[in-house]
Amino acid sequence: MILAPACLPHSLSSSKSGGCCTWFCSVRPFAVATSSLTAWLQRGPHASSSSLQQTQKTNRQTQDRRGKSKNQHHHNPSSSPSKQSIQSTPSTVRQLVNSLLRSDGTQHQLAHAARAINAATKKTQHDRDAVVRAGALKPLVQLLRTHRCAGGSGKNEAAAALARLAGNGYADAVAAAGALKPLVQQLSSGDVMEKSNAALAIANVASCQSNASLHKDRILEIGALNPLVDLLHAGHRHGSANAAVALANLVRGSQSRRDAVINARGALEKLCDMACDTDCDARMQMQASRALSYMLMGGSEALLDALLADGTLSKLVSRLHDTAGRGREYVVDCMSTLKSDRQRDAAFAAGAMDALVALLRGGSVDCKTRVVRALSQLSYGDNAARVEAIMDTGALDDLVAMLHDAESNLNQGRMHASHLIAEMAYNGGADAVVEAGAVAPLVSLLSDHTSRGMAALALANIARSRHQRDAIVAADGVVPLERLAAASPPAAEGAANDDLHASLAQKQAQKALTFLAD
Repeated sequence: MILAPACLPHSLSSSKSGGCCTWFCSVRPFAVATSSLTAWLQRGPHASSSSLQQTQKTNRQTQDRRGKSKNQHHHNPSSSPSKQSIQSTPSTVRQLVNSLLRSDGTQHQLAHAARAINAATKKTQHDRDAVVRAGALKPLVQLLRTHRCAGGSGKNEAAAALARLAGNGYADAVAAAGALKPLVQQLSSGDVMEKSNAALAIANVASCQSNASLHKDRILEIGALNPLVDLLHAGHRHGSANAAVALANLVRGSQSRRDAVINARGALEKLCDMACDTDCDARMQMQASRALSYMLMGGSEALLDALLADGTLSKLVSRLHDTAGRGREYVVDCMSTLKSDRQRDAAFAAGAMDALVALLRGGSVDCKTRVVRALSQLSYGDNAARVEAIMDTGALDDLVAMLHDAESNLNQGRMHASHLIAEMAYNGGADAVVEAGAVAPLVSLLSDHTSRGMAALALANIARSRHQRDAIVAADGVVPLERLAAASPPAAEGAANDDLHASLAQKQAQKALTFLAD
């Protein structure tokens, strides 16, 4: 997941929220900062501070006059000076980068240049591209390593700029510039906002598509885990949320990294507390829920039993009913990780089923897919009572509606819905499945690459019931079942997901035909 830096220094924004400055910055402070820097660059690094202050004062007076003029006349956006100043020209960006490279600049001047570069990265992708083309990455990393100034942190500005660049297509470039080690060092030694932006930069590098595993392994190798966990416990709404984002991105795709985070002292417990605390800041709650779901996906049964024993599972189920909270979709994912009948029964006893069915009816396409996957997982095992409970809610009609839905983003949802319908048919619900009109869409899904295996399984379970076999024949299901059954044998099971789908489809089609021929 890629996010924007949470906060900029007070020098760029006077807006406050909950005791922390917001990261949003208006066009005008950026214009003032850039024009002041340009004036300073033209005079040279030894210009007096009074001269620089006079330039800033003149710029403020100019902005005041423009504001009065805008109130007196009709505003024309196309001719607005502040609008024109948003774009960072290549020459201006190069001047800012050159100022970072000067060895005779004061720390204040270096931080001022970094602030303007950071502001440029907030605007458009064109501006971010210009910053990278001008060679800003290495000077920003160097500033991160060596400089800090009173009255405004050059390190904080550099980390924020690197975070935004890493989150907008330059993650590999940021890592190649040597940013990871100084970012991890800043996690251990900076103030809370420096740590927060360093955590976000690390999170964005860890979220890139290319070289992701390499970057994640490197981040843990150089010691980021414990500082991230410490930041998680800091209680700062931006810092804790960014630490959760970083941990979530690090655990994806590797069981060894997942185990490292799970075993880090205080990490799992704090994420559980943040995810379940309804009084927690909304972003902290959402990112903690996300990180927790990724960690539980590869967690052991013993770990899940521990969460059940300490009451966390019940708290997570209560979050499913929390319409005001954020990150419920990740709590839904947590329900998909339960591994034993004991855990699934506990989730049902806590009210998970009713909450999930409510989300199935009122959620987005993505939410519906997550919910039906969770319900499908909860139906595994010694499941007759749980399946019957799902049917009693009337969810079968919603599942059949998903089978009919041609929305391309529902491919996975239709597969899980087919599986849940198969469980219903197997556990004495074949009559209800046929009556709900499931047979025809299931036959159609036999030609769907993603859903064919589960659709064939559902039809095979329906065909177990003698008096429902005619429904499959009437829906013209025999020919597509024969086609699947006669398909070329797939490669060895386990070679790829496609092979597993093909193998399941072939075996279940053969089973369905056997029942139909009886």
